[in-house]
Amino acid sequence: MRAAPTLPLSRSVRLLALLAFGLFVLAPAQPARAFVDRAIGDVVVRDGQTVDSATTAIGDVTVEPGARVRGDVSSGMGNILVEGRVGGNVNSGSGDVRIMGPVAGGVKAGNGNVYIDAPVGGDVDVGHGSIHNGPRAWFGGSIICRSCSMPEESRQMSARPEVTGVAFQNSGLRGTDPGGTDGGGSLIGWGLGTLAFVACSVLLTMVMPRPLASAARSIEWYPGRSLLVGVASVPLFVVLGVVLAVSVVGGPVLVLLVPAYFGLALFGTVATAYFLGRRTLFATGRYRSGNAAAAIVGAVLVAISALVPMVGTFLLCGLVLLGLGATVLAVLSRRRGL
Repeated sequence: MRAAPTLPLSRSVRLLALLAFGLFVLAPAQPARAFVDRAIGDVVVRDGQTVDSATTAIGDVTVEPGARVRGDVSSGMGNILVEGRVGGNVNSGSGDVRIMGPVAGGVKAGNGNVYIDAPVGGDVDVGHGSIHNGPRAWFGGSIICRSCSMPEESRQMSARPEVTGVAFQNSGLRGTDPGGTDGGGSLIGWGLGTLAFVACSVLLTMVMPRPLASAARSIEWYPGRSLLVGVASVPLFVVLGVVLAVSVVGGPVLVLLVPAYFGLALFGTVATAYFLGRRTLFATGRYRSGNAAAAIVGAVLVAISALVPMVGTFLLCGLVLLGLGATVLAVLSRRRGL
């Protein structure tokens, strides 16, 4: 029986050293406004300070009382607290948003709870999470609730006569507790997304069976190392993207880097699904069902993980990063001829 391939210690050390160099050396080496716009880390706009924007890819953003942001406030992964004034929009990819100071633009949250107790000039657009409104909330646009919840008292507060211009646009708006189940629209969207992922998984299983099996073996043999590499790839990707964006010749490379990274993440997610499907079929005695069946079962399991209350998003992200790291390890092992 052939022994499992191993990644040499020297290669692991060099990889970790490269990640450390990117995190602690390249990340601070940004333009002069790095204290308000950065790739990794928390951003705080202090009382009495006025800045053009306050953004971070991974970290929290805080606009203290008496502070002013002329443009946008955004965080890819982190919480946002606005107590001062914002002249642009507030955007959050994954994290909670609290608006305690006036926002001239809109508020958009992909995944997280939103609490508003101040005037908002534009739309409030929430994907997954909940919307809560305080007594000082005022809306100049629409409240768009895609697959989220809004308690009845917050909905009634939004419909006060003095709150002009509000129109509810929703596919899953509910007046129940945030922990309730999604409405029909959100389930339809989840079902369509699941079908698309199942089709992609089956296609990759048929077109690239050997690379997919190699990545699945990396998950089985090195689960911890695969997850570590996958998690470390996120800040490394962000740092590399910032460096390329501010460099003279980095633009064309950045255009190729972004789709390549997300394509690698998609392949890694399919590898995770394939691994889970194979283990499930083996445990149920149906190990002869074939690779396509394993891909279908695993893809459904990955999709279901996103529905787990409270931790569904983090569980799904963990599965994606696990497969991404396993794919990187499989590529490195193949290049070593193992």
